[in-house]
Order: sequence, then structure tokens, then C-alpha cells
Amino acid sequence: MKNFKKNNCGFTLLEMTVALGIFIILFTLTLGIYSQSLKAEQRTIQMSKLQKESQLIMEVIAKKIRSSKIDYSYYDGGTVNVSDGESQLALLDKSGYQTVFRFAGGSIEVCIEDCKTGGVFTSIPAADVSITSLTFFITPDKNPFSLDNPPEEFPKVTMVINLQNTSGTNTRNLFVQQTIPQRLAGP
Repeated sequence: MKNFKKNNCGFTLLEMTVALGIFIILFTLTLGIYSQSLKAEQRTIQMSKLQKESQLIMEVIAKKIRSSKIDYSYYDGGTVNVSDGESQLALLDKSGYQTVFRFAGGSIEVCIEDCKTGGVFTSIPAADVSITSLTFFITPDKNPFSLDNPPEEFPKVTMVINLQNTSGTNTRNLFVQQTIPQRLAGP
């Protein structure tokens, strides 16, 4: 009787197969959850980069708009395209120096000297982010300041930027819009 009990202490082949099947199912479920959490983390990182870059770009341009005035003379006939927006934003600071922002080749470029007559534009770099569109909506369409009449509306600029993050396996887009009033007044 002693020998009989000793031989029956192990697992049968059927028990091992069932245990292995349950282990494989649990491992597959755990691996799927882990994979989904990695993808969610990657999406979060991409969106965070997009938001940080858009915030930085908006802050730089908004600061310049607030401390400058719109250079209506830069645009053809002194009139801006209100309905479709402008691809360039021309500003004059307190000292009369011109700054122009524009969209070119997936980035924003800035010029700070002789911009209308072939000035040098410098790209503002963005890490892991490309800009797919940038439009400036300027209102009113003509300079509201004159020596004869007080302005009915102060100028403001609405920037619309579409950013794209292509790092990782997926592409993420972020549209950002901000309206900035011009604080510097005068013709």
C-alpha cells in the first residue's frame, strides 16, 4: 500500500495541459493590457509635446503682438485679407523696427530686418513637432488709427496653428487658436 500512495503524488498529463492553458490565457491577457498601457503612454507623451510646443509658440508671438502694432503698410494696399487670413504677420515695435512671422516648410520663421525687401528669415525650431499650417486673422482689415477720427475697433490678431507630432508609430494633430489684442496704439 505504501508504494501505491507514492506513485499517485504527481500531476497527470491532463492536469498539466489544463494548467498550461490557463497560464497561457492569463499571460496573453496581461501582455495585451501591458501593450495597451504602453500605447496610451505614447499618445499622452505625444500630446504633451504638442501642447508644450504650441504654448511656447503662442507665448512668443503673443508677447510680440502685445508689445508692437500691426504694420498694415506691409500688406498690399494696406489691407489685410480678413476672410482667408494671412500667412504672414508684420509688426512694428515702439522703436519702429519691423518683425515678420510666417509659415514656411513645416516651421515658423521670423525676420527682424528689411523683411519686405528680402530680409533674412530664421526658423524657430520645434523638437519632434512639425507645423502643418499657420494662419493669422487680423481685424480690422485696415489701420483704424488716423489723426482725424478715433478708432472704432482696436486691432487684434487671431492665430490658428495646426501642429503634428510624428514620433512613435502614430501621428497626432493639435489645432490651437488664440486671439491677441494689440496694446500699442497709434498710426
